[in-house]
Amino acid sequence: MYHRTTRKTLILFWLILALAVGILSPAGIAIPGIQAENVQAAEYRSTVTDLNMRTGPGTKYKVILAIPAGRQVQILSKPGTWFHVAYNGRSGYVNSKYLRTSSNSGVLGTKTMAEDLKMRSSRSTANNANVIGFVRKGQVVSVLSIEANMWYYVRANGKTGYIRGGHFTDDRSRMGIGNSSSSGSIRATRTTPAPANPGKKKRVMAEAIKMRSSMSKANDNNVIMIIPKGAVVKIKSRENNNWYRVKYKKKKGYIKGGHFTDDQSRMGIGRVNPYNKVTRVSLNMRSTPNSANRSNIMVAIPAGRTVTVIGREADNWLQVRYDGMTGYVKNGYFR
Repeated sequence: MYHRTTRKTLILFWLILALAVGILSPAGIAIPGIQAENVQAAEYRSTVTDLNMRTGPGTKYKVILAIPAGRQVQILSKPGTWFHVAYNGRSGYVNSKYLRTSSNSGVLGTKTMAEDLKMRSSRSTANNANVIGFVRKGQVVSVLSIEANMWYYVRANGKTGYIRGGHFTDDRSRMGIGNSSSSGSIRATRTTPAPANPGKKKRVMAEAIKMRSSMSKANDNNVIMIIPKGAVVKIKSRENNNWYRVKYKKKKGYIKGGHFTDDQSRMGIGRVNPYNKVTRVSLNMRSTPNSANRSNIMVAIPAGRTVTVIGREADNWLQVRYDGMTGYVKNGYFR
């Protein structure tokens, strides 16, 4: 018993001495119940072009998703030229030569949520398949970019994704929204949209078009029927983003504007004498003139490339030829 106690005393003595002269540091001793912290600030970088995220570090691995140009990804590790990153709640590998340094300088500002809202992986509310999380009332989100149709690309809860505008505490669109009761809940007031072409209740279709149950072309799950070319539809109201609520053959639904025979936007629509244009940014060529989701993307055309315009479509779409393929691109991104 005496020798055992003496041995423990000697071990304790040498440990104290080693700490005193700096041979050991407290971090080198495992103390039960205490864990050393190694906290590092999250690192972000931005994509310089549309970039494939893959399951492994190389082009032989399967593509998980395509990250659009200008998006921020979180760097998880740097095992080589292929970085392990996180984006929109997914993680995978990207080629680091297509990333540029991006800290919080990429943040446009912050917004405070006026109510709970779903964060989505794409700019569509057609269904909840793209919901990646929630932002809560009172939460502050970092705005990374402002997209078309009042969509905001934000970072919150360690994720990046899209939320629809009109739900921030400082939104002008929220003026007068809510009630003064003690509950303090926010309730949207219903407004009547302005009529389409005041005084004109009927319009003629310039082409066949799908009537939908909701204002989304993300997929065809909401298609009610096909309205044929030449059909006369009754305009019930004009909604946001050039959608029309119409009645045809006792059915009511929504159709996108720009397809009526008297539309100003249809001037020049159709085949044109081919001419060339040069892209000023990376631009997605799609199989259909619709950017509601990414399933129709054929190829990303790099900045500085020449395409041949062969036609014009409604909603500012161009039909083009590039690299032996024919597809659609959005106008406004050329030199």
